[in-house]
Amino acid sequence: LMLADKTASMEDRAKTLQGALSERDTELERLKTAPGPEPERVEVPVIPQSVTDHMAELAARAEALAAQIEEQTGA
Repeated sequence: LMLADKTASMEDRAKTLQGALSERDTELERLKTAPGPEPERVEVPVIPQSVTDHMAELAARAEALAAQIEEQTGA
């Protein structure tokens, strides 16, 4: 009688686990066939215009200094 009880208990547990496994398999199949998420938009920081302007000004000054030095050295 004890063995029959244990067997019945184990059969109930096996059915419960089989049901849970079946639910997981169904969910896994649903996830496999679902479309992927939309791509995320990534924005890259842009160098502010003021920085670009200052860099251009520095470059112009450097070129002017180089030209002055060339004039003075006669090169």
